[in-house]
Amino acid sequence: MNRTKNYCVSIDKLNSDLVHQIAELRKKFVEVEAENIEVKAENAKLRQDME
Repeated sequence: MNRTKNYCVSIDKLNSDLVHQIAELRKKFVEVEAENIEVKAENAKLRQDME
């Protein structure tokens, strides 16, 4: 019984860590997407200026 409880606690800890990592990755993804939009806008402006 104790072994099963320890196993469940370990699984809960791993799950918590993964949820935290996913949240951090989502945050980073949003930052990268925003930067990508800025770069694309700048690129479009530079292309237009070249014409």
